[in-house]
Amino acid sequence: MTATWDKLDKTNVPDMDTITAAVATPLWDDLLAHIEETYQAKPQIEYSGCGAAPGWNVKYKKSGKGLCTLYPHQGRFIALVVIGQKEKAETELALPTFTDYTRTLYQNTKEGMGQRWLMFNVGDAAVLQDVKSCIAIRRRAK
Repeated sequence: MTATWDKLDKTNVPDMDTITAAVATPLWDDLLAHIEETYQAKPQIEYSGCGAAPGWNVKYKKSGKGLCTLYPHQGRFIALVVIGQKEKAETELALPTFTDYTRTLYQNTKEGMGQRWLMFNVGDAAVLQDVKSCIAIRRRAK
């Protein structure tokens, strides 16, 4: 990602400033501010050895429930939002209001154990809004 940080190096724990500098998109800053202000959630930087997305990621939880996991990359990021059985009906009602990208992502993501793991490649403000909407469905803001 940067000369000073290798996202696959388990021994070099990055801080949020390092990750933000590597991602280098205002969409990242917007989402972080939204989550922290709306849900009063703090980021948890964790290393994942998962074969699909190894490396450092940023998790947000509220009251023990995951809101989303963010996977930083150079100049971009992926946001994972899990839609479970409790959120399924409301998400499907909201689908017509989402972008074509998100509707296709939802339809093409297989359901397993009652969940869909939506991996959003956040490349524009419209998709970012869909991510925020899915997080809101997972955890209603107070």
